[in-house]
Amino acid sequence: MKKMMSWIYLLVLLAVSSGVKAACDAVGSFTINPGSITVQRDMAVGQPITDWLYSNSGVAYQNCNYDGQLQYNIENGVKSYNGRSSGLSYNGEAVFDTALPGVGFIVEGRTQKESQGWTPWAGIGAGKTQAPILYSTHNKGDRIAFSDQMRIRLIKTGNIKTGALGGNIGYFYAGIRQTSSWNTEKLVSFSGGQITSVACSVSTNPVNVPLGEHNKREFSGAGTGTGWQTFNIGLNCDQNARINVRIDATADSDAGVPGIIKLDSDPANASGVGVQLWYRNENSPVQFGQDRYYWTSSTGGNEIIQLQARYYQTTQGITAGKANATATFTLTYK
Repeated sequence: MKKMMSWIYLLVLLAVSSGVKAACDAVGSFTINPGSITVQRDMAVGQPITDWLYSNSGVAYQNCNYDGQLQYNIENGVKSYNGRSSGLSYNGEAVFDTALPGVGFIVEGRTQKESQGWTPWAGIGAGKTQAPILYSTHNKGDRIAFSDQMRIRLIKTGNIKTGALGGNIGYFYAGIRQTSSWNTEKLVSFSGGQITSVACSVSTNPVNVPLGEHNKREFSGAGTGTGWQTFNIGLNCDQNARINVRIDATADSDAGVPGIIKLDSDPANASGVGVQLWYRNENSPVQFGQDRYYWTSSTGGNEIIQLQARYYQTTQGITAGKANATATFTLTYK
């Protein structure tokens, strides 16, 4: 009786031993360093901050074997455990959080089996946390190596705080899904990177432009005007701030040309005239309600937006009176 029990126990041990799972050796080290990146403060949420940023490529798994099976399929892919607090997607791919507020990323990976060509890039879709890249079939006795590479694209997810990038990005994985025979995941992390959010502050606000008193005889018909009065909007800018200007005003419909402001409503107003607003740096009229790229502050510090204004005759007849007009300047950095 004792011998039989020993023999049964031995059979159980043998059965367990025959089911031991082989695996791949997880090797290599993978990082991404975005370097120094300047972000315009007012760029739109959901837009890319960078082009693609690449990790090093190299062998991530080697000596892959599952000799307990005559034939098996290995799945390779990428995943990320980072949060997705913004709920955003970009081009159908999930946007994951970095440790820096306002900065997220999409992630893609590719795989190379032995000396075969690289697979196409595969991204993690919206609402998902991983993406399979390659399924490959192998036989008992095979010893396979896989190389991997990751790329990310930084995405604006909210108000960006200037600071350093760090922490984990994602992982490469490999294994057999049907039997949950997964190998050690290979981490990809930031090895550096600095995000700087740039903008300007307005040093002259509000801007008052006295156009003076003028005689009707200074005008010679519709389309003529008084002499120009130049003025500037002073700014103090971060280096590489990209200055965009939008000027909003009520256009004078009698003028028939852009850039003429209708006089403020007042019973004592003059008639037949408006105020013409002009960009001095480009020698062109202001287009109301349109964002216009103006200048990039390459060195930072003091900058000026150069403008000029004058009275402009809009109809054949002019009556004397007050002639005040108002415009609103909006500066954005994107």
